[in-house]
Amino acid sequence: MDIEVYVPDTLCAPAHFGMLGLYVCDAFTGWAPLQVQQMDPEARVLVGHDTVARTYAVLGPAQVRIHYRNATAQCEI
Repeated sequence: MDIEVYVPDTLCAPAHFGMLGLYVCDAFTGWAPLQVQQMDPEARVLVGHDTVARTYAVLGPAQVRIHYRNATAQCEI
């Protein structure tokens, strides 16, 4: 199974994009980096491959989060 995730620069500054990665949640080991993945910083896309469907997330260091306020609530990303 192939996974492709676009990360807009409103969520992560271009200078920090390289600190992100695709992670998979496994019931036995918790969150771990997806073994087969690549990134295209110019297109701001993370691409991965897995052998079974699981729960995935794009994760990175907390200090690179962009904090923003929308029209209805304050959100931390």
